[in-house]
Amino acid sequence: MFPTGKPHISYSELRNWKECSYRHKLQQIDKIDLSMPSPFLDFGTNVHEGCELFLKGKPIDRDRLIGNIRTAWEEYGFDNKEWVEKQPGWYKYFPVDTWIDWANNMWNDVPLFLDENFKGWSTVEAEEELYENIDNPEKSLIIATDKKYGLVIYNLDGEIIYDYPFGRVNNVDIINNFNFGGESFPLICGSNRSTNTIELYKLNVNDLSLELILKENNKSSLEDVYGITFYNSNNGEYIFVSDKETGEVEQWIVKKNNDSISIEKIRTLKFKTLIEGLVADEYYGKIYIAEENKGLWQVNAEPNLNEERKLVFEVNKTFKKDFEGLALYQSDMENGVIVISVQGSNGYALLDRKTQTLIRFIKVVDGNGIDGTSDTDGLEVSTISTNRFKKGFLVVQDGFNDNGFQNFKIIDWDKVD
Repeated sequence: MFPTGKPHISYSELRNWKECSYRHKLQQIDKIDLSMPSPFLDFGTNVHEGCELFLKGKPIDRDRLIGNIRTAWEEYGFDNKEWVEKQPGWYKYFPVDTWIDWANNMWNDVPLFLDENFKGWSTVEAEEELYENIDNPEKSLIIATDKKYGLVIYNLDGEIIYDYPFGRVNNVDIINNFNFGGESFPLICGSNRSTNTIELYKLNVNDLSLELILKENNKSSLEDVYGITFYNSNNGEYIFVSDKETGEVEQWIVKKNNDSISIEKIRTLKFKTLIEGLVADEYYGKIYIAEENKGLWQVNAEPNLNEERKLVFEVNKTFKKDFEGLALYQSDMENGVIVISVQGSNGYALLDRKTQTLIRFIKVVDGNGIDGTSDTDGLEVSTISTNRFKKGFLVVQDGFNDNGFQNFKIIDWDKVD
């Protein structure tokens, strides 16, 4: 006490109160020695690690983390109720299984907490598409999905130009020159899981804004729309969209009416398991479909032809599931490379466009102060030549980024080829 009778508060005590008022109460008022050994620090460390794994897009290794908690309880003697209840201070006995239930509940609640408090937290569980500006290649754009939020537009420097809260848009594709109503503009399709719809957006090239132009009669009969791609042929513009649950793929035709655009479903392709990655080869009239646990399928894209379904590249011990994003690099009209994101192997398989045989398998590694990619997922390629990327470039999602957040990496195609 000061001579005035007022209590003395030290700087350290004030700092403790500012950092954690509850800790201040335990130490200064309840006089509890927080330095006494306990397994609670181990509990918090393991719960924290589980949350961190989730945020990095990795599975929570519950068996290992729960094993750590059990070991800590045994080492500190906290599995002995009689001993615990004899200890001074704030210890109260709870069975270790109760603490494990609490840990599991906290891990399970992480997505809900983030949804309620951090809109768009899963940015970059994402896919991407490219708007190629032929007249000014340096002004080309990356159009990406934020799967909890909507669409995000980046320039080639990685800067965000616009973002649009359209909902849980899972995948996107683009026709760079879509002719309608006397004008030509980039048309973007998206699979919106919030509404289970196929959406079409017009990219206004003057101000780079997006306009939703298909608002009705676009609900899919699939359980959960997932992957999506355009197929542009002499017979019209088509959309392929996959189902997250059933392994089905629908084909729709884009119909140009007098003053509006509509879509109509024309056939369904059925596969056994999950499909997301889709890409069309318009010159050869094929659609490539990545069945994540099986391999890469080639199917006739024209709806009036027989499917002629062919498994051209299989999941195996070297190229491990899941097969995720797909893209087509077109060297010229007939030649090029099919790129597959092989998530289980943290890399990319490059297949010859004509023969679908493996050219090579690559990984994006650390370099120039930038980390490589792992937990690979979405990707896209461009053949457009810019000052930095003479042969075009590859854009890939990095699902397990060193800074804890997912992001995209741009790779010079000259380094890939």
